[in-house]
Amino acid sequence: MKKQPKIFILRNNDLGDVLTSTPLLFSIKSNRPDLKISIGVGSWATLLLQNNPDVDEVIACNAPWHNKQNCFFPANSPKTFLTGLQYVLFSKESNIITKKRFTHGIDVLGSRQGSWLLRRAKIRSRYGVKGYAGGYKWCQKFITYRDDRHVITSSLKFAEFLGINDSTEPRPRIYLTQKEIIEGQSVWSNTESKKQRLVIAPGGGFEEKCWGNLNYSK
Repeated sequence: MKKQPKIFILRNNDLGDVLTSTPLLFSIKSNRPDLKISIGVGSWATLLLQNNPDVDEVIACNAPWHNKQNCFFPANSPKTFLTGLQYVLFSKESNIITKKRFTHGIDVLGSRQGSWLLRRAKIRSRYGVKGYAGGYKWCQKFITYRDDRHVITSSLKFAEFLGINDSTEPRPRIYLTQKEIIEGQSVWSNTESKKQRLVIAPGGGFEEKCWGNLNYSK
C-alpha cells in the first residue's frame, strides 16, 4: 500500500505571519487532497487555525527564532544560533515532528534554523527561501526573496513545487466558529442604529510600528 504523502509547513512566527500563510494552506488542500497538511506554529497562534478546514493537524512549534514571543536576541546573533540549534537537536517538539515522518517540508519564512529542523525531521523534499535568512542550500527547491513582492504572493509560489498552478486569492483566510458569527451579527447587524462603526488597532509587535500615545490621542 502506497504511503500517504504528508507535508509539514513551518510558520513559528507571529500572528500576522501565520495568517499570511492561510492562502497557501487553502491552495494545497484544494488541489492536492492526497496530501495531509500539518502546520507548525507557536502556541500563541494556535487559535488562528483552530477552525481552519484546510489544516489536518496543528503542531506546537515554539521554536526560538524569528518571532517576538520567545526569541530574545537578534536573528543572526550567536545566542540565537545556539538556542536554535539546541531546539532542533534536543527539544521534545523537534522529536515529535521527526516521528511524524513527513515526506515534504516548507519553511515559509526561510531561515537556516528552519532548514535545520526540516533536515532533523528527515524530510526528503525540503523547500525554503533564498535571499532572506539563509538555509536554502539545505533545501531541494527554494523560492527567491523579493522585497517588492507581498509575503502572501511569495508563499503561494511554494505550491508550484507540488505541481499546483492556480489563482488562489492572496488574501488571509479566517474561519470563524458559529458562536463567533452569531456574536458578530448581533453587534454589527443592528439596523436600529445608523451610526458608523470605526475599528482602531494602534498596536504592533515592534515599537517603531506602533502609533505612540501622542498619535493615538490625536
